[in-house]
Amino acid sequence: MLDRLFDSGLLYSYLNIIAHNLLLVWLIEIPLAFALGVRKRNPLETVFITNSISNPIVVTIFFLMLQFSVSYAIMNFTIIAMEVCVVLCEGAVYRRYLPKGKLNPFVLSLVLNAASFCVGILPDLL
Repeated sequence: MLDRLFDSGLLYSYLNIIAHNLLLVWLIEIPLAFALGVRKRNPLETVFITNSISNPIVVTIFFLMLQFSVSYAIMNFTIIAMEVCVVLCEGAVYRRYLPKGKLNPFVLSLVLNAASFCVGILPDLL
């Protein structure tokens, strides 16, 4: 099973999924953060970098669960747990590095992640 993970076609597929998901997250979360009041360059860069770290981790875990045929119950639980962790970790980063604003950094993280999550699963629901 592990040798299958190093197949060049699978690696290409993985890199394509990472790039696609990361681009989608940037296209959704950066403009939404701007609309929610994160207007200056450095705070927007913080949102960009934070997503550049958290999204590939989540996508990689999801990709591996698919490759190892993890049950849907475990997969759904893991996805929910990962999203909660991402919201909390990104919220902590935003609290530390974004200027104090009207919006709580954890609420900002929740809104941004909920938006990108919903857009990400929308094609699967249609």
